[in-house]
Amino acid sequence: MNAYERFELYHFYYHLLNTVQDGLDDVLESFRRLELSEAEKVFTDIMRAFYHIDSSNVLIIEKVSEDDCQLIHEIKRFDEVINELDHLDFMYFQPLTYESFLRDKLAPVFLAWKEGVQQRLQPYILQ
Repeated sequence: MNAYERFELYHFYYHLLNTVQDGLDDVLESFRRLELSEAEKVFTDIMRAFYHIDSSNVLIIEKVSEDDCQLIHEIKRFDEVINELDHLDFMYFQPLTYESFLRDKLAPVFLAWKEGVQQRLQPYILQ
């Protein structure tokens, strides 16, 4: 992978994280408006994005400078987001519990992880 391809990967990844955050905000807003079918559609897209993030994590860890232990550490913290998803199965058919889980658990864990990764990734995309 050449320097330009790495830049594209980092840039796409950085903005994908923003898109996922926007999606989580949209899902929570859909709950507020009682548009549960819309929330379900957007959350399905978020789950797909999580798959792409997880797949990209391996590539990014391989490509960033080995000296950038902080970025590698932040990326590996994505497991905390994935661990939150373990609680999702039994809540899916309970809208109030599901909304609470997304608002109080998944979204904050994702947001904290996202901010840490983006802060460390920024020098790679601002070059």
